[in-house]
Amino acid sequence: LDTVAKAAPDGLTLGIGPVSSMAIMPAGGVKLPYKVERDFSMISMLATLSGAILAHPDAPFSDLAGLLAYARANPGKLAYGSSGVGTSSHLAGELLAYRAGIEMVHVPYRGTAPAVQDLLGGQIKVLFETSITSAVQMVRAGKVKAIALTGSTPSQLLPQVKTVAEQGYPGYDVAPWMGLVAPAGLAQARVCPYSVHWSFEAAKPYSNR
Repeated sequence: LDTVAKAAPDGLTLGIGPVSSMAIMPAGGVKLPYKVERDFSMISMLATLSGAILAHPDAPFSDLAGLLAYARANPGKLAYGSSGVGTSSHLAGELLAYRAGIEMVHVPYRGTAPAVQDLLGGQIKVLFETSITSAVQMVRAGKVKAIALTGSTPSQLLPQVKTVAEQGYPGYDVAPWMGLVAPAGLAQARVCPYSVHWSFEAAKPYSNR
């Protein structure tokens, strides 16, 4: 993204701006070589991802109510994995703990793959997975249990699994996104007229959580 920020606004240099670099890190005070609200032209939202809360088959709960009940009965003993400190999966876990008033131990990994391996091996009992497509095969194979979806809407991939919001926490919505960006100053004439324009305002829900 730093390359995009420093390029000429001629429409020849574009970049993919993920929520981590465009919203989470700036809101968390991470020093970056660019200013999101100053150095980019926001062209279009490309995608949003729906994640899932997954549990090892041996976990003593199979839904969100059970997970929360276990956490309340065992404060500070339930560990959950994420793809790293400050990632969407980390924020999803902390937001749930805050909204539900529970204590969980955060176990950050260097990416999703090692976190999934430890979940399958039983080293951790819960994982906040940012991509439901990655979780579907494991759930269908019975290797993990799907506790809840972290996005705001149900998914056709796992129609039997309710969202966190549907299970008693309205407004809970952690759906990582990515957008198409260009250097600041890009003329509107070079922006596709069919694109959906977006802005730094998308970062505010994350900075307020």
